Amino acid sequence: MRMQPSSKRRAFTLIEVAAVIAVLLVLAAVTTLGIEQYLSWRDGQLAGDILRQVDAAQRLYFADNPSDSLAALTTAKLLPYMPTASWPTLPLSATIDCTTSPPRALLGGAPYDPSPSTTDGIWDVGK
Repeated sequence: MRMQPSSKRRAFTLIEVAAVIAVLLVLAAVTTLGIEQYLSWRDGQLAGDILRQVDAAQRLYFADNPSDSLAALTTAKLLPYMPTASWPTLPLSATIDCTTSPPRALLGGAPYDPSPSTTDGIWDVGK
């Protein structure tokens, strides 16, 4: 009895492997860009929600204390009017300037707006 020669196995060529790696790299790059935009949008949404809470707390505070000035407003005065027991924190360690109405977020002393447009405020990010 004679054995039949085994069929040849076909291996991947270097070009095929390189093409697959290139496609995977392109997909990873596209995904990374999409995730960065999503994270920026999410940070803006969160900051906008927090600033809306601070704005509501300001309004409630001034309803109870109409003779106080906006410039003298502090986080300690607003804290009892906030929905949570602690002062909220913004993304990227931005701070809340509660001495303006509406309140604004500051990052390194400059207004914080994660959206790519410089003409809109943080209040409309994600809408």
